[in-house]
Amino acid sequence: MFRICFILSLILVVSCSQLNLERSPTSVVSGDFSCAELVLQFPYVRQYDHGDLKQVSISSFDDHLQVTQFLYGRPGVLSRKKVLMSLSFDDLRAYIKEKPIPYVMGGDGRKYIVDRHHFSLSLFELKDNLFEKFGERVTDIEVYFQEILFEDLDTELLERSSFIKLMMENKLAYLRSGEEFKSFDELPKSIGGLKEDYYRGLSWLVRKSGAYKKTDTPFAEFYWADYLKSQLNITDNQFSKKNIKRAIRASIISNEFNSSLPGFRGTNSLSNDEIKELTKKYMKKLKKKGLLSLKGM
Repeated sequence: MFRICFILSLILVVSCSQLNLERSPTSVVSGDFSCAELVLQFPYVRQYDHGDLKQVSISSFDDHLQVTQFLYGRPGVLSRKKVLMSLSFDDLRAYIKEKPIPYVMGGDGRKYIVDRHHFSLSLFELKDNLFEKFGERVTDIEVYFQEILFEDLDTELLERSSFIKLMMENKLAYLRSGEEFKSFDELPKSIGGLKEDYYRGLSWLVRKSGAYKKTDTPFAEFYWADYLKSQLNITDNQFSKKNIKRAIRASIISNEFNSSLPGFRGTNSLSNDEIKELTKKYMKKLKKKGLLSLKGM
C-alpha cells in the first residue's frame, strides 16, 4: 500500500504542481485541491521554434548557467566525459556543434538551460583536461547555445511571475529534489550547483541497457528514478553489477507501479527464466557500451 501511495502521489504532485501554478508545492502535497484527473498522466511534448546557433569558446565557458532542475546522475556525466576525451580535435568540435544547449532567456539576463544538463556539466569538468590534451588550440573549441523562441513573446520582457508560469506550463523545469518539491527561485544558479542523485544515475543506466525505452516525455528518467527508489532498498549507493541487475529486473517485471511509466516495455507474462535471460541481455548491452566500468563509479 505504501508503494502504491508513493507512486500515485508522486505522479499526482508532479502533474499538479507543474500545471497549476496558482498553488504552491506545499499546498499540492497537503492535498489542498483536487486534480485527480491528472493521476497517471505525464507532461507532453511541445515543439518550439529555435533561434540561430550562438557560440562561446570553451575557454570562457563556465558553470554560471541557470539550470532548470536540481539533480543529476553521475554515470551520465562520466559516460559523456569518456566520449569527449576520446575524440580528436576536429571530431570533438563537430561533436559539440551537433549538441547545442537549448535555453530560454530570462528577464534577469540569464540563460535558463532546459536540456543537456549532463552534457554541460561534462564540458565544464573537462576544461582543464582538454587544455592539457590540445594546448592553446582549446580556445578554438566552441560550445553552442540555441534559444527557444515563443511566438509573439519576448521572454526577457516578462515579469518574474509570468516567466516562471511560462516555464512551468511548458514543462521546462523540474522542481522535485529528493523527497521534496522546491520553488523555481531555489534552482541552482550554476551547473556546478546540481546535486548528484544515486537513483537518477541508476535510472539512466537502466535506460541505456534497453530495459525501458527512451521517450520524448519530459523528465522520464526522473520518474523512473523515483520508481526504482520506491522498489529497491540499496544502502551502498554503488553502481555495482548486483545493484544494476536488481534495477533492470525491477524495470522489466510488470506491476501496478512501472507499467504506466513512460518507456515501459515489460510484460506481466514473463517467466523467471525469461526475466533472467532479459536481464542478462541488458547487462551485456551495458558492458558492450562500456557502462559497467566507468571510471569514478
